[in-house]
Amino acid sequence: DSASILRSVYLFLSLAVAVIGSLLGVSQLLYYAVGRVLGVEHPSGVGGDLLQAAAGPASVAIVYASAWAYMRGTLRRASEAPQQADVRRLYTYLVALVALGALATGIAGLLWTLGDLLFPASVAATPDSWREQIALFATLTLVGLPVWLRHWRRHPTSAEETHSLARRLYVYLSLIGAMLTLVGSVAYLIVILVERRVLHYLPSRALGGF
Repeated sequence: DSASILRSVYLFLSLAVAVIGSLLGVSQLLYYAVGRVLGVEHPSGVGGDLLQAAAGPASVAIVYASAWAYMRGTLRRASEAPQQADVRRLYTYLVALVALGALATGIAGLLWTLGDLLFPASVAATPDSWREQIALFATLTLVGLPVWLRHWRRHPTSAEETHSLARRLYVYLSLIGAMLTLVGSVAYLIVILVERRVLHYLPSRALGGF
C-alpha cells in the first residue's frame, strides 16, 4: 500500500490543500499586521484589538501548517518508488509556481501603487486606500518570496529532475503567465494612452469647429 500510486496522489492532494490553507492563513495574518504598521485603522474592515483580529487567521495557519508538516514527513518516509518521486517533484514545483504567482503579484502591485502615487489620476484616492494597497501587496511579497526560494531549484540535483515533466510544466506555465501578463499590461497601457489622447483631441476639434 505504501508504494501505490493512489497513496502518492492522496498525499500530494493533501499537501496541496495544506499548503494553500497555510499560505492563506499566514497572508491574512501578515496583512493585518502590515496594515496596522502603515496606519490603516480597519484593514479589510477589521478593527479593534489586533490580537483578537489575528486569532482567526492564526488558527487557520497553525492547523494547516501542522497538516503540511505531517504530510510532508509522511511523504519523505515513503519508499523511493519512481511514481512517488514524480509526485513529490510535482508537489515541489506546484508550490513554487503558486508562490511565484503570489510574489509576482505583490511586486507588480507595489510598483503599480508607486506609479499611482507618483502620477496621480484625476480622482485621488484616500490615504487609507493607498496604505491598504501597499499592505496587501507587501504581504503577498513577504509570503511568496521565502516559499518560492525554498522550493525553486535553479540548479537541479540530477539530470532526471532537469528533464522531468514537473520542471518543464513549471517553466512553461511561468513563461505563459509572464507573457500573458506582459501582453495584457501593454494593451491596457495603449488603451489608456489612446483614451487620453482622444479625450484631449475631441474637445479641441469641437471648439475649433464653432
